[in-house]
Amino acid sequence: MKVSLFITVVLGLVSSFVHATPKPELPRLHQAVISGDISLVKRLLSAGADVNQLDTRMGNSPLHIAAQTDHTQILALLIREGAFINLQAPRSGFTPLMIATWYSKPDNIIELFKHPELNIELTTPTGAKAEQLIGGWDKHITASEARRYDELAALFAQKRAQQQAMLAQQKILNVIENSAMSEAQKVTQITALLAAGQNVNQRRPVYSNRNDWHTPLLVAAREGYGSVVELLLAHNADQTIPGYPMNAIALHKAGYMGHAEIVRLLLNDKRAPLVLNAQGPNNGYTPLHDAIWHGHTEAATVFIQGGAQLQLKTYENDTPLDLAERYHYVPIIETILKHQQIAQFD
Repeated sequence: MKVSLFITVVLGLVSSFVHATPKPELPRLHQAVISGDISLVKRLLSAGADVNQLDTRMGNSPLHIAAQTDHTQILALLIREGAFINLQAPRSGFTPLMIATWYSKPDNIIELFKHPELNIELTTPTGAKAEQLIGGWDKHITASEARRYDELAALFAQKRAQQQAMLAQQKILNVIENSAMSEAQKVTQITALLAAGQNVNQRRPVYSNRNDWHTPLLVAAREGYGSVVELLLAHNADQTIPGYPMNAIALHKAGYMGHAEIVRLLLNDKRAPLVLNAQGPNNGYTPLHDAIWHGHTEAATVFIQGGAQLQLKTYENDTPLDLAERYHYVPIIETILKHQQIAQFD
């Protein structure tokens, strides 16, 4: 009797274990994406759900999940709500585009291709790009699979052709990037291109290049091409446009590189008040912090004289003075203290 009772209890426990509802391991937003319930996705986002939250097992974001489903509308919604389109999952290293490709989701690939910040050049930890994941590593491909994979490959070929055409048309940026030309030659060529109607604020796509999402002004400010910067500003170049991936503006570039004359040119521009004290979202650095970081005394002085705020703090809680003291930049320390002393008596 006791043995029979024991067996009954054990079988009952096993049955409950087998048939129990598994504890949800994915965040609610991930689960809503899987269910395809776009109304619930919208409600969760409106209630404050993090569109870039990673699950704790694989490190997938909601966009990673959406990319492998047939819910293209949800994928598009997540991107509009600020999902990181190039986010690589910590464990797999896959981006949403890689996942959409891996699972043969052409509609999702087409949607992702609509966004200029998409980077098709990113690779997995093993070195594979998204288009190289077409079909996975299946060695036995059927005729229908071959047709599907050819269609996916055609999408990538079309995207690459569009990107190359865009790069070729960005003639001002092509001139600025041409290392064989002198600065004077660049000015002559860019003057002619502007007269021909080229967009002064043309912007590179994101393609794993140091000039990703850069405008001509961003590149010229970083490289120290003062005459080019002056020309671009005279033609209404917008210095508030940031680059990628650091989201830095032209003043950050000029300050970081120590191009004091370019800092002066930028500070004299009508848009300077909008960005003089802009703090980079990556580290909280203002352009003045960037100038101080690598000991560029002249550039830092131009910023200080131009009205840069001295109380703003970085993510390290450093004011410009704190940063100068951290790295023992005595001339910059003296400049800041002198300016503060003068301001105290004004």
